[in-house]
Amino acid sequence: MMNYRKWFFFFIFIFCTSTTCIHALTGLYNEDDSVTILNSSNFRSTVYNSSKVWVVEMYASWCGHCIMLVPHWKSFAFSVKDWNQLLGVGVINCAEQSNTNICLKLRIRGYPTIRWFLPFSKAPDIGDEIYHEKTPENLRKVAVQKIKEVSLNKSIYKNIGTWPTFNFTRLEKLEVLFMKFPPKKHSLIVVEDKSDLLGAELIVSLWSRRQTVAVFRVDIAETLSSKLLPSNQPGVYYLQTVETATPRQFTFLSAPQPVVNILELFDDINSAKIFNKTLNISPSASTPKNTTNLNLLKHFYMTDLENTLVVTLRQEIPKKGLIKGTDYLLLTRFVSAVTEYFHWSDRVNSSLDRLNNYLNSAESFNGTELIPLLNELPAIGSKDWVGCKGSAPHFRGYPCGLWTLFHVMLSNSLTIDSNGSVIALALMRDYIPVYFGCRECANHFARVPIDLRTIDSDGAVLWLWETHNGVNTRLSGDPSADPNFPKVPWPPSQLCPQCWDGTAWDRRNVLSFLKRHYSWGNIAAENDSGTASDGMNSSTAIRNHLHNAFGVSLTLYLLHYFIL
Repeated sequence: MMNYRKWFFFFIFIFCTSTTCIHALTGLYNEDDSVTILNSSNFRSTVYNSSKVWVVEMYASWCGHCIMLVPHWKSFAFSVKDWNQLLGVGVINCAEQSNTNICLKLRIRGYPTIRWFLPFSKAPDIGDEIYHEKTPENLRKVAVQKIKEVSLNKSIYKNIGTWPTFNFTRLEKLEVLFMKFPPKKHSLIVVEDKSDLLGAELIVSLWSRRQTVAVFRVDIAETLSSKLLPSNQPGVYYLQTVETATPRQFTFLSAPQPVVNILELFDDINSAKIFNKTLNISPSASTPKNTTNLNLLKHFYMTDLENTLVVTLRQEIPKKGLIKGTDYLLLTRFVSAVTEYFHWSDRVNSSLDRLNNYLNSAESFNGTELIPLLNELPAIGSKDWVGCKGSAPHFRGYPCGLWTLFHVMLSNSLTIDSNGSVIALALMRDYIPVYFGCRECANHFARVPIDLRTIDSDGAVLWLWETHNGVNTRLSGDPSADPNFPKVPWPPSQLCPQCWDGTAWDRRNVLSFLKRHYSWGNIAAENDSGTASDGMNSSTAIRNHLHNAFGVSLTLYLLHYFIL
C-alpha cells in the first residue's frame, strides 16, 4: 500500500528546491523589530475588526526610499512598543507576489505608503493616508492624534473597552484631590497650551502603567496661582506619593521636550536610546570592499529584462487602479515600445501581443484587469536576477532592471528609427513619474532638467547616462546602496579605459561604449549558478537547474524514506 506521507514529503522537497522557493523575496523587517509582519493571509484577521488603532507601512523591498525609511520605522515601532494596548504597528511587502492581491485591494499606488486604520475597521476600508515627514517623532504625534480621535468618538466604538481620555483638568479640582489623597503612586501634571500634544503623548506612553502612574493635563492659563505647583512655567511637574508629606507640592521635572527624554526620568523606562539604534542592513561605517564581479558587468541579461517586465506588468501597473485619459495613452505607448524595441521570447511576445490588442480595443480599464492577460509570463521571483542581483534580496533588483530596460530601449531604438532614442526618452520621462512605485525616486527623476525639443538621438543616450550617474552620486553611501556594488560612475575604467582621460569623460567614447554595451549583440545567458556564460543557452541552464533540484529532492526523500 502506498505511503502517502512519504510522497507528501517528496513533493514538498521538490517544491522547496525550485526557483520559486529559492528566490523568494526577503522583506526589510522581522518580528524582532517590534512590528507585525502582515501578508495576504493575516491582514484581514489582524487589522480589520481590531480593538486598537493600526498603522501599516506598505513597501516594496526593492524601493530605495523604503530602505531609507527602515531605521525611522524601526525606531518609531520600538518607541511605541509599550503602546500595544492602543496601537499596532505593521508592515507588508508589496513586492512579494503572494501579497499582490491585498496590496491591490488596498489601492497602493506607490511606495512607501503609510496607512492608519481606526478600531473595528472593516473591509474594504483602505485606511487613512497622512502625508507628513516620516520621522519617529512625527509618526508618534500622528499616532497620538489618532488615539485621541477614538477617545473623542467613544460613542461610536462601544466595544472599545478601557481607553484613555485627554481632557484638561482644572487646577482647583486637582488641589482638592491631592489635599485628600493622591490617586496613584506617581503623578504627573503637564502644564501646556490646549493645542499642544505633550500631555496627550505622556498619557499614551504611560497607559500600560496606569495602575501606578496618573497624568493630568492643565491649561497654562490656569497656573498663575496654585498650591500644587512651584511655578507657572510650562512643562512637566512630578509628585511621588509619601503619606506623611504635607502639604503636597509637585516639583518641576522638565521643560517641554521629546517625551522619550522625559520618560528617561523613570528608572524602568529608557526609550530614548532607540534613536541611536543602527539598522542591520546599513553599510558598515568602514569603507566596503568593492567585490563587484566585473564579468557580470560586461553584459546585460535577458533574465533581468524579463524580471523587470514581469514586476512592471504584474505589480506596478495594476496598483494604479482605474487607468484612463493621458495615463492610458502613456501605458499603450509603453507596451508598444517594449514590444517593438526588444527581442523577447515567444511566451513573452504572446503576452505582449494580447496586451496590445486589449489596450487598443478600449479607452480605459482597471489595472487589475491586466493580470489574467499575463498568464504566460513567469511568476515574480521565479527567476533570480543576474546582472542586477544584489548582495541581499532588497538591494538592486527591480530598480537596476528598470534602468537597464530603458538604457537598452534607447540604444536599440536607433536601429528602428533615427530619432528613436528621443522618442524612447520622452516615453521614459512621462512613464516614471506616473507608474514607478518609489515616489521619491520618481519625483527626483522628474526634476532633472531636459529640453526634448533640442536634444538629438545621441544626446538622448548621453542624457540618460548622465542622469543615471547623477543618481549614483547622490545615493553613494546611502542605506539603499549595496555595499558590495558601490554607487560609482559608470562605466568603470576596467570596462572602458578610453571613456575617462583622468580629468573628464570623453563623451564620444562613452557614447560608443553605451551603444555597444546595450546592443542586442551584448546580451548574455546565465548558467545555473547565476554567472554570465556566453556559451550556454537558456534551455541548458533550465535543464541543469532542474537536474540539480531533482537530485537534492531525491536525496532528501530517500533519507526520509529510510530513516523515518
